[in-house]
Amino acid sequence: CNECGNCATFCPTSGAPYKTKPKFFLTRKSFDAETTGYFLSEDKLIFKDNGKKFILRVEGNGVFFESDVATAEFDSEAFRLQNVRYKDEQPSGVYDFRKAAEMFFLWKSLRNNPIFG
Repeated sequence: CNECGNCATFCPTSGAPYKTKPKFFLTRKSFDAETTGYFLSEDKLIFKDNGKKFILRVEGNGVFFESDVATAEFDSEAFRLQNVRYKDEQPSGVYDFRKAAEMFFLWKSLRNNPIFG
């Protein structure tokens, strides 16, 4: 997808992939210049979306996730929550860690891709 916007007319993929696909930046400079997207470095995956930032690091058997609300540790085999610490006070309701799971999937899928080397 090159974000041409012609998806509704003749793209072989249904829907609008330019709106739903994850957008990765290959340099920190290009990532910093945008408001939304991913940047994969040697040791972490960063996602930002209009001022909110999420960071995922994998070290040994641990997966460490940080958002503006909480930091959490997951087991890297089963992606089971091991520990969570809220930065201020625990939010009302349940905190949604789907972004952590999404980022872990992307990291596992792309970490050995030579384009990010």
